[in-house]
Amino acid sequence: LLFGDPTAIDSSGRGLMTLQSAFVPLNVVDVVEAERELNVTEVLTDATQRSAVLIGEPGSGKSTVVRYLTAKFARQVFEERADGSVDDFSTSDDFSTSDGFSSSDGFSSSDGLNVPVNVRLVDVSTDGSMPADMWSGVRELDDIDAMVIPELVDWLTYGKVTVFFDGLDEVIGANVKAILSLIASVRAAYPRCRIVVTCRTYEYLMSTPSRRLPWPTLRLVPLGVDDMVAFVEQWCNALGVAQGSGVSERRRYELANLFRTRSEIARIGEIPLLLMFVLVSDLHEADGSISLATLYDRMIRQLLSDSLVWRTETRPNTSPDPLPGVVEAAARVAYALHASEVSGRESRGIDLPQIEAPLHPMRSLATPHRKPMFVPAKQCLVSYCG
Repeated sequence: LLFGDPTAIDSSGRGLMTLQSAFVPLNVVDVVEAERELNVTEVLTDATQRSAVLIGEPGSGKSTVVRYLTAKFARQVFEERADGSVDDFSTSDDFSTSDGFSSSDGFSSSDGLNVPVNVRLVDVSTDGSMPADMWSGVRELDDIDAMVIPELVDWLTYGKVTVFFDGLDEVIGANVKAILSLIASVRAAYPRCRIVVTCRTYEYLMSTPSRRLPWPTLRLVPLGVDDMVAFVEQWCNALGVAQGSGVSERRRYELANLFRTRSEIARIGEIPLLLMFVLVSDLHEADGSISLATLYDRMIRQLLSDSLVWRTETRPNTSPDPLPGVVEAAARVAYALHASEVSGRESRGIDLPQIEAPLHPMRSLATPHRKPMFVPAKQCLVSYCG
């Protein structure tokens, strides 16, 4: 895990828990048909689904799904090679799999073997060498012999690769056209491979220039209360394995009951990232009862920080310290929200100048999209404070 592991001992967020042990399958709907919810891992590993775009809100689990499937497929490859069953992939349409993952996660031997290639689009450099440009976004190639690329190209040709283009929303506007051309060139050059592109919902459906692709689009749906309870159980099991001692049944019940009985917590838990915030924060409380003021304060500090802890994989040289003024703003907002909810009275809120003052130093900061970082955050805080 990059975030949400209480066993982590430093700011990297990494500890003893693994993504595979804590992962709970998420559901998606087709944005065109939207008839019923489907298991995302089953859809993205369907042999008939050669191209798909996975969209969702920030923190909804897009990159987590990519990382999970990447680890899943990679383990299959290593184990199949170890037992000698991948000597001639070009003449075989199927491979048996045995990788220790749960059989209920949407995989079976009939799915065939897939070599995962995870392309972080924010890292891609396009110089016109399509489709070869995509390798610049595969960080794992920095640690291994680049001579592996010709072999990967063979696997691509024979349709034994799943290419994940992760983070289309992180591509700056000036580069969108080139990145879309790159994705199209990979699709044309390797028609038998599977391609999955991830993007935030707003950027995919509304932004200019358009990031849309002529492919089926799947939208991650918010978690329901039953999903949250299942998430709690899986997370507690994974934590128990990592620590060598399980989370007590009473504590599991208390955690699950947070989402069953407190609507404000359930609304937060609809987003997997925020659900993880709740679990980690609550587990740190000795009496098992998280203060809303504490929860809001921790969440706002982290979400508005200069470098998110779970993003250190992509930004290793930055600090997770909050941006100037965020701590003060977070404390003010958390108090206003908490005071309103615990007293049952209407909050008088926080005046705009009170928000503007501590956030003023952030005006000069900008994201890779060249938009001031503080603007959407400030608007969100003001809307919550009334």
